[in-house]
Amino acid sequence: MQIQYDDVDSLRLAFAGVDELMFVSGNEARKREQHRNVVTAAKDTGVGLIVYTSIANADRSTLMLAADHRATEQEIVASGVPFVFLRNSWYLENYTSQLPTYQERGSSVRRATARSARRPAPTSRTRPRRH
Repeated sequence: MQIQYDDVDSLRLAFAGVDELMFVSGNEARKREQHRNVVTAAKDTGVGLIVYTSIANADRSTLMLAADHRATEQEIVASGVPFVFLRNSWYLENYTSQLPTYQERGSSVRRATARSARRPAPTSRTRPRRH
């Protein structure tokens, strides 16, 4: 079976019997229509939870990308299907084409390691320390 965001009937077939749907946002120009199809099919087939990959601050961001995500979130809320919005920030792969420029200019992109992740984050103090 071929499933397409453009084909609501294929989505209904795919979602039949699904309890929880991990909804990864599309990246095409007609994303809003495609997303509406996903939400419609999820509601029609009784999906119990929609987990949607949105964008950081979708509800108030002025980024062009945010408008589509905001519209999708509104569609999901209006559907009445329980939901979780994963408001991810920018993905590292958006920078990989620029790596040669970063290297040329002496900038770096570092990966997190288990060791660095265990280090406490820097903090700021709002009151002077008493001795």
